[in-house]
Amino acid sequence: LSRCGNSVKDVETASQQVRMCFVSQFKLGGDDLQPVAAAAAVAEAEKDGSGWVLKPQREGGGNNLYGQQLSQFLKENKGNAVLGGYVLMERIFPEVKPTAFLRNGELKILPSISELGIYGTYLGDGRGAVFVNQYAGYLLRTKPDGVDEGGVASGYSVLNSIILSPSPV
Repeated sequence: LSRCGNSVKDVETASQQVRMCFVSQFKLGGDDLQPVAAAAAVAEAEKDGSGWVLKPQREGGGNNLYGQQLSQFLKENKGNAVLGGYVLMERIFPEVKPTAFLRNGELKILPSISELGIYGTYLGDGRGAVFVNQYAGYLLRTKPDGVDEGGVASGYSVLNSIILSPSPV
């Protein structure tokens, strides 16, 4: 952000704009770097889980918790070490767009959402020296609206490509 301008105000404005692109997420249990904020987020999600997703730290899809199921899980496991294997994340509600899906030779146009993942490669020595820190690609997953899970391998979503257009498609 230091390249965003010469004044503190320029940097603050750029910082706010960047933050608008992200949602909060908290590692539960153990060494959370924001224990007060994490505790407040958990308390909010226990009351109403509709704005949150609880993600286990494993691959494959089909394991996330949402809504009332998420709230109940947090209440049942309060203080339990099992929560250390989860991340609590604000839920993203992307814009729904019509998308063509071709599956088993059948074409369907469905209201859908897409999720863009940007990947990086980082290699450091753990003491401050950084050897590699660079962009490593992206993955765009698209799934029908209303499907909570997002795993491609588990059949919940499909791989897609990015299209940039000057006006909404």
